Amino acid sequence: MIQWTQSSFKFVMIEGIPMLTLLLFIQTISPATKKKTHAFFKEHIHDAEEIRYVVDGSGYFDVRDKEDRWVRIPFKKGDLMTLPEGIYHRFTKDSIDTIHLMRLFIGSPIWTSFNRPCEEHPSRKKYVEQYLNKE
Repeated sequence: MIQWTQSSFKFVMIEGIPMLTLLLFIQTISPATKKKTHAFFKEHIHDAEEIRYVVDGSGYFDVRDKEDRWVRIPFKKGDLMTLPEGIYHRFTKDSIDTIHLMRLFIGSPIWTSFNRPCEEHPSRKKYVEQYLNKE
């Protein structure tokens, strides 16, 4: 049984830049871990760019397009992806049911999510201006 614990987090320095590594395994899980993984599926934004490296396993990130429709992005071991600050997104596992992700931060680690709706959040406004209001 996998437990979600503080020991799942590891702080590292890469070339003087502090980064946070999140190790997340999803298999046969405890009720506490199941609750945490369901939180990833709630549509949300972050107030910083999200950088993920897939150490093992596979899954999906869902993001919204300009018409507010879901776009599913599959990922697998070895993939690196970034999501811009303020984009609505969610994460889910696939049928393999195992994922080991690394989340990287540039600068001080920020791990705050804001569930939709949050159109007035400064990061969401920034995203809308940079990406959605362009012709």
